[in-house]
Amino acid sequence: PASWFEVLTRVQDLAGFPGSVEPQRAADLGLPAPRPVYSVLRSVFTPHLGIDPMPPLEEGLKDFLGALDRA
Repeated sequence: PASWFEVLTRVQDLAGFPGSVEPQRAADLGLPAPRPVYSVLRSVFTPHLGIDPMPPLEEGLKDFLGALDRA
């Protein structure tokens, strides 16, 4: 699992994007609905459906950024 901050920081590093990524807490954003403190994108059904597990984050981001380059 990774936070959005970690994902964005890794994308920035891998792609060499300029600027900075600053961490934020959902509680500090004044959003109308409360957000969970911990939420992970996960499916308990994929192993039973024969779907391969997701690749490690770094590998998935590299594939994603490579696909953007080819588009």
